[in-house]
Amino acid sequence: IGIGGRKTRINALVDTGNRLRDPLTGRAVVVVELKHLAEIIPDPLYTALAKFSDDFGQIDSLLQELDWGSRFCLLPYASLGNTNGLMPGLRPDYVKVTISGGQLNLHRVIVGICQEPLDSAGDYHALVPPDVIGAVAKEHSMDTAITKRGESLNA
Repeated sequence: IGIGGRKTRINALVDTGNRLRDPLTGRAVVVVELKHLAEIIPDPLYTALAKFSDDFGQIDSLLQELDWGSRFCLLPYASLGNTNGLMPGLRPDYVKVTISGGQLNLHRVIVGICQEPLDSAGDYHALVPPDVIGAVAKEHSMDTAITKRGESLNA
């Protein structure tokens, strides 16, 4: 994942349950644990996101100060035990995925920021929607079987 000249590498899982989309743009959302974005998010914004609990006020002024307002969005979501959640999201410069010996560039995706670990074993720290991987793989004539649940990859 690259933002503003900074990049980070994260192990991810292709998750058939991830159907999250930005309601305004229709872009797919790659959910990433916040702590694995520390290298690419400015420190004050990282600290504010770590404390985020549906209160946009503090983050809004910080985004304007850091000139990150155009990169940020709020993503409504529902999950088990949370029917009306808001997840902070960032528009990265790029997301590249390495899988099956090849590299895919995911176009027009949002990085949704999750404060909690996604995998208790720590094997992956991001969830990639299968339809995004499948569509890009098709463009590059790669094996689309990579969308099976449980296939891990590097994002």
